[in-house]
Amino acid sequence: MFTKCICTETRKEFLMRFEEIGHTAWQLVDTYENPLAAFFGTLSVQTFGDQKLSGEFTVSPDYKGCPFCRANSFFVCGSCGLPNCNESVTLTDGKSVSVSCAKCGNTGELCPLEELSLAEDYSINSK
Repeated sequence: MFTKCICTETRKEFLMRFEEIGHTAWQLVDTYENPLAAFFGTLSVQTFGDQKLSGEFTVSPDYKGCPFCRANSFFVCGSCGLPNCNESVTLTDGKSVSVSCAKCGNTGELCPLEELSLAEDYSINSK
């Protein structure tokens, strides 16, 4: 399954690919910088209906990170729902980590991901 993501450092968009590992788990395995955008302006990946991934989310040990800044993890904005690349952070009791969305600017505390919405339109801006 693919979903759009935004780099928190460069604000460039890219695609993330998740593979199902078991019936209730998803693993981030790869990213795509969208080389076709240089020729066509946008790359669109269409799906049918509102799809969601739910369950446990992990990152593959072979994952090479964000194609722009090499961040090795991600978070999902609680406001606009767009995944953002992020350096891996371990949440510990009593500690909160604040993150900001590169798309809408919303700031919030990092919390475990339980569901990831896959929007119908994955048009990637080439700018």
